[in-house]
Amino acid sequence: MQNKWVGVSILLFCIAAGQAIWLESQSDLKTQHRHLVPMDQTWVRTSSPVSLIEYEWIGAGGQTFRLADGKNRWHILFFGYTACQDVCPLTLGMLGGALKGLEQEQFKVIPKGVFISIDPEKDSPEKVSTYAAKHHPDLLGLTGTQAMTKRVLHTLESDYQIDRNRGIINHPTSLFLINPQGRLIGTFIHPGGAVSLKEDIKSVLREEIGASES
Repeated sequence: MQNKWVGVSILLFCIAAGQAIWLESQSDLKTQHRHLVPMDQTWVRTSSPVSLIEYEWIGAGGQTFRLADGKNRWHILFFGYTACQDVCPLTLGMLGGALKGLEQEQFKVIPKGVFISIDPEKDSPEKVSTYAAKHHPDLLGLTGTQAMTKRVLHTLESDYQIDRNRGIINHPTSLFLINPQGRLIGTFIHPGGAVSLKEDIKSVLREEIGASES
């Protein structure tokens, strides 16, 4: 019986240690990101718009893409990778659901959702494009070089950490709102689901450009 309790104690210790390591890695990412805010806050406006227009991404078929595409379109960016088992499908599912909700309501301005891979070594443009389309047919999947992706996230005051031994990548869970001029306006954080994200998007765009439901 004593050996049994010793074994249970060791197991509980290992679980606690693993959780502590995971939380520390998440904490390291959050301290590098300006959006360390209360859990009940879902939108943070940037103090000064950050330009991302100079960066060129690659889509399926080798097609190039820039955030200021000349179509007067707003974009919502999410950074992740196709092998992600939890955060990426959950967040892209919420984003896809929010965009579908805006379409159904015929909201005046519907942003373009963009999924950018942070693991270009394993994620080809075609793979990322197919993965993104599973969550919404108009979600755009893109890749770039590792160095450029790192530089963009640093510009957004965020980062990611690749752990090849464990096969995971710790990365931001935020959604970045980009205006038609290719500038970061703010960040959607702690999304509570597709419906609440949709309402947040509507509220922000109404404030930004006076968009209204038809």
